Amino acid sequence: MKPVLTLLSWISFWVMQDNRNAGNGWRWHGLMKGTIMHDDTLQITGHNALKAQAKRLRKALADSGTEVSHSRALELVAQSLGARDWNTLAATQPNTVGGWQVGQAVRGHYLGHAFSGRVHAVSAHAGDRQRLTVDFDTPVDVVRSAHFSSFRRRISALVGSDGRTVEKTSDGQPHLVLVL
Repeated sequence: MKPVLTLLSWISFWVMQDNRNAGNGWRWHGLMKGTIMHDDTLQITGHNALKAQAKRLRKALADSGTEVSHSRALELVAQSLGARDWNTLAATQPNTVGGWQVGQAVRGHYLGHAFSGRVHAVSAHAGDRQRLTVDFDTPVDVVRSAHFSSFRRRISALVGSDGRTVEKTSDGQPHLVLVL
């Protein structure tokens, strides 16, 4: 794999030098689109941008006659950005889907009860919906009965871009309503 690393280093150097000579500073274009280098500091725009960079790298290498797998292209992007491997680099990226980010503070109503909490996990689903897992700051009683209680500390729900679930309670209210 040494020829691949050499080719990657050469392409990266050439693109950076070409842009620096043009007076644009240390900017990566084309192959490393979405990543900006200025004063030897990398600013990475996100998980999806890194995957797109790996896809472009794989295509560029294939066009030059060197076939690499997608996983190898991910590893090469990670190494070119100074990370030990893809998993290490991916772990440093914010997990943002549909405007929701892990660790983001949220508030709203769950089954009619006001809450505040943090996004624990987020993943994309069909259409404009995202699966959010929310950790409540204080447990929420999800039962309306006066005879017993059932408290939830964490819930998962599919929400649309409006922050509401499609699923509704028997009185027609969405299960989860997030304040945007």
